[in-house]
Formats: sequence, structure tokens, C-alpha cells
Amino acid sequence: MSEHTVGLDGESPETLERQARARLAEADLPGAAGVLEQAALWWQQLGNAERAGTCWLLAASTWRLAGSMEASAHAARCAEALVLRAGAGLW
Repeated sequence: MSEHTVGLDGESPETLERQARARLAEADLPGAAGVLEQAALWWQQLGNAERAGTCWLLAASTWRLAGSMEASAHAARCAEALVLRAGAGLW
């Protein structure tokens, strides 16, 4: 995947991942988790299950660290659904 794969908001999933790292460095946990979820959705749309799953799991962990158990559970369920689809050959 290249930097030239651009989402509807004008940002590539790679750019979103970099934004998440920057937000983590600033201790903006909710901001980082939200950006990771956006990146996960883009990777899913682009057909890259591995990158999407990684972003979902990082988002779940980051939401948990931010103290949002509901958002963490949601991101974890998204990761699980992705794995189940991939395992069933539906990806």
C-alpha cells in the first residue's frame, strides 16, 4: 500500500497511523484511539486484513488505557469479527 491511497477525508491510512503515533506521544489517548479506528476502517476497505486487525487491536488497547471500556470492547469486537471473516475465507 502506498501513500497515494487516499481516503475520503483526504488522508491515507498510513497518515492516520502516523497521526495516532503523534497523539500517543502527546498522551491524547482518546484521540489516538479514534484515529486508529479510522485507519482500521480504511485498511478494511482496501482489503488489508492484517493492517486493519492491528489497528483495531491497538485502538482497543488505547481505549482501555483511556478508561473507556465500552469503546475498547467495541474495537475488540471489530477485530474479532475481522479475524472470523478472514478465518472463514470471507475476506
